[in-house]
Order: sequence, then structure tokens, then C-alpha cells
Amino acid sequence: MNDYEFADFYIGRGHDARWIGSLEGVASPRALAETEYGSDVLGCQTASDFDAWARQVMDDSGCPSTPSDQRPNRGWPWPYSSSRPTQWTYAFDHGAVWVLAHTSDAWRRIPSDYLCAVYDPTCHAEPFTSLPRMLDNDTNGPIPVDREYGPEFARTCRWTLRQTASAVLTDLITLSHTDFQPSAIWKMRFEVDGDDERRHLGITLRDATLYAVDEEEYGELATAIHRITDCYNYSSLSAPDDRRFDVSLTFTSTRPQHA
Repeated sequence: MNDYEFADFYIGRGHDARWIGSLEGVASPRALAETEYGSDVLGCQTASDFDAWARQVMDDSGCPSTPSDQRPNRGWPWPYSSSRPTQWTYAFDHGAVWVLAHTSDAWRRIPSDYLCAVYDPTCHAEPFTSLPRMLDNDTNGPIPVDREYGPEFARTCRWTLRQTASAVLTDLITLSHTDFQPSAIWKMRFEVDGDDERRHLGITLRDATLYAVDEEEYGELATAIHRITDCYNYSSLSAPDDRRFDVSLTFTSTRPQHA
């Protein structure tokens, strides 16, 4: 779990929900439960109650360097088109408060006695349907309606590609975001670099052992690497070139060559 996350707040759910603000930094139910006013959400019985609670937690969020709360009069704060990539989305709908995690396909209803109960798999849930479209264009032009964002995009959306490259390198070392570990991983050394002007992420893999890496092992590594980089990227079926960045893989060998 990341300590620094984003949250969006709505009255209602679905495409006609009304956005009432966003929060940067303290966002998860666990993090909010540790703040002075976070657990007051348990007492929200009306949309007005929820609106007042959201404003209270945003007012109390204080960030020393920049404002950590965003209100509608300041405009949509994120460089993505809806709240779907936001780590946590809270909404008041049909007399209850709901929370949606960016990695989940279900809204979970916050019970009246314990905010963190939403982490319990038995917590009442309803399928996710849609969220309002808040942004039609980004710095690269129109945003396709079918754009999908990786789970790490929101957290890193303001980073340079060099910063993103550092996160990808960490994930490569630990093989995060994958459900298997390629057999060749321990034979390799990685170099990762990002170029914002070219919107390009380059990854060099060096065979740093005396053991040969065969074609099948390279294929496993490439699959694992693309799974990792996809977590920081976005893509659209309707626009194949719609990417935050392109990825290139280069395999080299440092093994001694014998005549």
C-alpha cells in the first residue's frame, strides 16, 4: 500500500454523479481513519452530510508545499479523463457511503460502525458501472473514450519518465506486478532510462553470468517486463499509438567470447 495516494469525492455514482472535490496524500480508508475527521464519514446520512464531511477532510489535509485538496472551482486536478485511475473514489448514493478502489470492479458500502470494514471481502459490494468523464483532452491531444490506465499511472502521472524509469527498475529487481518469476531473472543486470521528449522508456538487459540465456527465457523476461511497464502506461484499442510512452528492450551479453 502506498502512503501517498489520491481520492475523489462524488454525490451519486455513475456517469451523472457530481464531483465535489479531490484529495492528494491521505486517501485510503485506513489513512483517513487515522485523521481527526476521517471516521466522521460513518455518521453521514444525507448527501449534505457527506458533502460537509468531504470538505472537512479536504480542509484538514494541509500539505506544507502545495494545496493537497482540489475543489470544482479550481478545475479537474488530474491528467486523466475520469476517476477510474484514482486510487480511492468515495461517493454518497442511495443513503449510503461507497468506496471504489482503482484495482477493484466493485463499489463497497462503508458500514456505520467501522471505516476499515471495506477491506473485508464480505463487505457489501455492488458492481462498478461508470464514472463521469471529466477531461476530454490532455497535453498530447484528445483522450480516446476507451483509454485504459495502468494501476501505477495515477501515482506517477506527474513524474518525468526518468523518475518513472527508476520505479520500473525497482520493480524489475523485485519483479513486482507479476505473478511469476522468469528463470533468467537472476542472470541479468538491468539499465532503464526515460526520455520525456521522445516519450520513450528504454530498458537494457545484460547477461552478466557465464550461463547462456536461451530464447524461451528471453521471451519470459520480455513478458514480465511489459507487464511491469504497462502498470505505468495507458493504451487504447481504438488508437494503437495512444501511449504515455513507448518501450524498447535491448538484450546484450557480457559473457566472454571464445574462439
